[in-house]
Amino acid sequence: MKTKILTLCAALTLIGCNSTQPPAQTSEPYYASEIISIKNNELEQYWQAIPTQVNYKSRPKWLPKSGGGVVLYRTTIDSNGREVARELVQSIPDGWMSEDKLKQMPLSTFKATESNKNKTPVTFVNYFSVALKANSEQVREIMAQYDL
Repeated sequence: MKTKILTLCAALTLIGCNSTQPPAQTSEPYYASEIISIKNNELEQYWQAIPTQVNYKSRPKWLPKSGGGVVLYRTTIDSNGREVARELVQSIPDGWMSEDKLKQMPLSTFKATESNKNKTPVTFVNYFSVALKANSEQVREIMAQYDL
């Protein structure tokens, strides 16, 4: 009887190791399918941001000190709903944000929507602004290029 139980446990362990599903959180990005490129306003069809509260006691080190600006960056969400890559597209004024500072920003996590049962990984252009009028002509033109 003891041998049968050990054999069953060993078989279940081997079956579990053969599973194609990744662990909930892995250190490496996981892609259930090809990454698709979407527009910022299409994100809600695939992923919902999981709200996190960040309280800073002082200005974050990744945030540029020199005045305000707008940052456009490409971000990738893997099939686990983790933001796994960021790439600086443009900052206004030029040079206000750097690739290094962008990579220091906290990463976001997302939950797949009902319509994204396959957990399709996506890449899209996102943005944020700090103390800069988003209605300036230059900012509006650039954001319109990315449908933001």
